Amino acid sequence: MGDERLSILRMVASGRISPEEGKRLLELISDPLSELERLTSSLTALIEQLDEIKNHLSQIRDGLIWHLSRLQAVKALSPAPAEPKTRRRAKKVERSKGKLMVKTPPGAILFIEKSGGRVEIGSHDLEELWAAAKGDEELDAICRGEFIELTSGQSHLKVNVPASAQAVNLSMEEAELITAQGLECDLFIRVKAAEEISIKSLKGELSIRSNECLADIEGCSGEVKLGIQSGQVTASDLEGGFTLKGGRCDLELSGFKGDVYVALEGGDITLIVPRDYSCQLQAGVEEGVVKADLEGIKGISDRFEVVRQTPTSVEFIKEGGDRSVKISVKSGTMTIKPEEVS
Repeated sequence: MGDERLSILRMVASGRISPEEGKRLLELISDPLSELERLTSSLTALIEQLDEIKNHLSQIRDGLIWHLSRLQAVKALSPAPAEPKTRRRAKKVERSKGKLMVKTPPGAILFIEKSGGRVEIGSHDLEELWAAAKGDEELDAICRGEFIELTSGQSHLKVNVPASAQAVNLSMEEAELITAQGLECDLFIRVKAAEEISIKSLKGELSIRSNECLADIEGCSGEVKLGIQSGQVTASDLEGGFTLKGGRCDLELSGFKGDVYVALEGGDITLIVPRDYSCQLQAGVEEGVVKADLEGIKGISDRFEVVRQTPTSVEFIKEGGDRSVKISVKSGTMTIKPEEVS
């Protein structure tokens, strides 16, 4: 060690390294364990920062996907020479007071821009999109190819979408009520605040982004992806995966068949585990309690193994563990129980 110290001092004297660098090297060879602990602590902190960055990038990605779809629509709706555009719109859009009919091609993508009020979205087998606003409010629609943009104000808007449509994108500031029933396409909702959102029998993917809302989802064949900062969600009869991320949000989830991922700052969670569902479940809270009826879940399972259980966490494998269920809540109460079998 004396030779090493002498070599370091010579390098400082010759100017090959700075005095600060020399000091660091001398500290390292005199107490290597202390330096190792410092590096380990720094690495741990760096990994935690990378996890935070990863979550932030995921949120940015979801936002970019939305804005990209909007840009594609804007590009498709870019101005054309006045006379041809007038002729095209006259062919595709028919208006009367407070009502609108748009001829839509298969695979159409509908964008609804609405400032507030109520929206009711349904489906029919016709080839046209029908819209009506209560109170004879003026509606406007622009269409070019497969993209259709519909704008409305504060009125109660009813829209019937062709079964052949590809997706409906709804953007609102504040909503009293948003309902969608029997849609055979994807549905994307962005609303700052909604008193109530009701989705039933959706044959496609569902995405909801909201600062504050109460959402009831019953029957969805595609993925369900929710980003809600504050509110309450009830979801059942889901064929695809379920994801909920956000702030403080209460959740009751039942009748699911796909993967489940929940990450919240706070909220009370009720998870009703289906009888024939195969999964590996990991659930926990940082502050609060996890109440898991493991005997009840075992009673509806052919194969069941408890990996770990504490007052704030539980982990088990049911029917082989084909699906993944991960639920993480910083503060709240979590209840996990079996579905009732008649």
